[in-house]
Amino acid sequence: ARFVVQSAADEVEQADAITDRAVGVAREDASTGETLGVVVGGFIGVEAAAAIALGANIAPSANGRAQTAVATQFVHGIAREAATAAGDIILVQIVPPTGAALA
Repeated sequence: ARFVVQSAADEVEQADAITDRAVGVAREDASTGETLGVVVGGFIGVEAAAAIALGANIAPSANGRAQTAVATQFVHGIAREAATAAGDIILVQIVPPTGAALA
């Protein structure tokens, strides 16, 4: 699963910039025009972009994967499992995006 952003009314697309403010995490893959579920709160397995520590603040990477949040990013979740490498699926607690990017 990866982070998604709103692209139009009733439409989402995969987050593709680290400064994106995601609306949630896609439950499944979908092609253009297909319906998919988006998790906006709670817990979901998200694909990691790199190693992530347990308890880290999570934000979308440039390809929609989870990464440890850095300056200029909105926090969208908390890592409830650690990732040792890119491609690991970790449990993330989805939270409403922070009101401002990290300083």
